[in-house]
Amino acid sequence: MNRYFLIFIFAISIIFIIFLVKFFKENFNGEKSYTEMAKSLLKDDYERIMEEIKYCRNSKEILSLLEKEKKIKLFNKNIKVKNLVPLQKSIDINKTLYYLLKDHEKVENILSGKSPFGENRIFICEDNTYILDGHHRWFQIYILNSECEINSLEINGINKYFVNFIKKFVENVNFDNDLLKMSENDVENYINRNISDKVINVFKKYNKGKNKYEITKYLLYEINKIKKNVFSNK
Repeated sequence: MNRYFLIFIFAISIIFIIFLVKFFKENFNGEKSYTEMAKSLLKDDYERIMEEIKYCRNSKEILSLLEKEKKIKLFNKNIKVKNLVPLQKSIDINKTLYYLLKDHEKVENILSGKSPFGENRIFICEDNTYILDGHHRWFQIYILNSECEINSLEINGINKYFVNFIKKFVENVNFDNDLLKMSENDVENYINRNISDKVINVFKKYNKGKNKYEITKYLLYEINKIKKNVFSNK
């Protein structure tokens, strides 16, 4: 998988769909074509803006361009992770749990109620519900502290056809190391193999277990709870 394809999968955002629209013309499950969806958002400015988008280097530049053109509005939000709904139904264990087992500062921030990602915001749509980009960052926080807030960038002005497209598209996103599909025994072995002593000490400090065994059981419990409460219907 090349870098740009991975970015497209991970972003799952309206911005990249607009960026790719000029390369795809077919319909998607009977919905409006990519071109029609882009035109419904950009209207009479479609041709001109699509030319400008070609020179944008990343999603932030595309967002800034669309905001400047008054096609969308961007709002900074701090939202509790428990109030967000993931569109993606596959979570890579190496992009989530691994970092919690190695980065003691990140674990301490989350357990103390502070988002560890700073200005690296996730993207959400304007109903304050659906995550468009940032599922792995959201999941890392959710495992340890569902009450913790995460820095978000709310995109207002999204056309409903784009959101419907994203919802359908993510059904086909799958990771080989999918945490949601791994057996409890495999996850337990993964934790025992990767957890660092510094992380163990942070968990002890916040009364999440007195030893490696109890901390492992705590993490397994939280992961299973998320599977049941958030992903059981996906």
